Amino acid sequence: MAWQNFFSRGSNHQKGVAILINPLFEITLENSWEDEDGRIVLINAYFNTFKFSLCNIYAPNNTALQKAFIENLTEILISKADISNLITVGDWNVTLEAVDKKGGIQWKPSVYRDLLAAFMDELNLVDILRIKNPSKRCFTYESSALKMKSRIDFFLIPKSLISSTKTADIKTAIAPDHKAIRLFLKFENKKKGPGLWKFNNSLLNDDTFVNLITTNYPIICRKYAYLTNLKLKWEMIKMKIRSLTIPYAKNKAKNVRTLEKQLESRIESLENKIEANPDDGTDAEQQEYERLKTELRRIYEERADGAILRSKIRRIEHREKPTKYFFNMERRNYNKKTITELTVEGGITISNDDDILEEIRGFYENLYKTDLGEDSTFLFQDFTENLRSKLPKLSGDQKDLLEGKLTLEECRRALMCLRLSGVESHPGKTVFL
Repeated sequence: MAWQNFFSRGSNHQKGVAILINPLFEITLENSWEDEDGRIVLINAYFNTFKFSLCNIYAPNNTALQKAFIENLTEILISKADISNLITVGDWNVTLEAVDKKGGIQWKPSVYRDLLAAFMDELNLVDILRIKNPSKRCFTYESSALKMKSRIDFFLIPKSLISSTKTADIKTAIAPDHKAIRLFLKFENKKKGPGLWKFNNSLLNDDTFVNLITTNYPIICRKYAYLTNLKLKWEMIKMKIRSLTIPYAKNKAKNVRTLEKQLESRIESLENKIEANPDDGTDAEQQEYERLKTELRRIYEERADGAILRSKIRRIEHREKPTKYFFNMERRNYNKKTITELTVEGGITISNDDDILEEIRGFYENLYKTDLGEDSTFLFQDFTENLRSKLPKLSGDQKDLLEGKLTLEECRRALMCLRLSGVESHPGKTVFL
């Protein structure tokens, strides 16, 4: 079997990048992309069920071109790669830290270095060799003329893949001035939990859902009419409404996914029929084809609106960025809040999901535990006495103002102060009072 190769050519013995896939490494290629300047090549592929993106770059050493390069690379990766499992590697022509350079001009952060650091932060990437070797001095490039060594070739990977990294090192190579860098990963599909459910107020535009709640609300109120504590009563009503909303929303999402598959299948069937017999196609078939595409587009747009909301990107105009950008930012946010590795007592690092969950459970179990013995009662009384004597007290007018009932005017002023920008264009956004 032959090696698979993907490349972007340079010119006149300058630039040029490539990705070579060993035939023994069985991957399923989804797509590939390369620039016309010999600086970027990208592939998206599957290894078993694990989807990943691999990008090889060659950054310019001309400071006038570096800003445009990093901006172009950011846009390409966000719009074309899966940044949740993105491996980016190459000659970056810059060092990230002082420890990465020896000899030559004294190290200091350049504008391009800061741009690269911002790029890493935006895509949640880390220099994996430095993570694995925090203080080790190692170099990939050497200039005898300048009497200087530096580490300008390195892998950047998502933080979520740190626990999957088995080896990240530098090896001798036959190139006259550069060494080879290696990265060994063990891909695993992490189990995802159900997550935290949040109400999506686009359901308020769903007549069936609105009817479900309006029909059940009086029944729920009667059920908890015996409760005299109004706060408890309100919480119980919300709990019951949530118990109706969650299964409805899940069932609706399931039906949308089923409809999406049916639409895609029907569109593909009509496309094949129209392409095979273009002269025999009827107006009715063409109209049906356009109608199905419109319906599928609506589903995609609604999903994109949800991704825009969950990506938590602020101060951005609707449709200013490609949809892929928001799906990638959503996945980035998920990776940021996922604990894939934990250092516990004794300096031991654990990465197994069950071990991490057990450690978290134990932490919160012991967080508020105390063992004060016989002095606990005295200490508590002393603490409360200090509170009574030292805390400032409200005046009678202040008590009446704070403990009195909310007026309609106060509610109106509060509503007028809410920031509503973006709510109409993104129906999933809920305003919290």
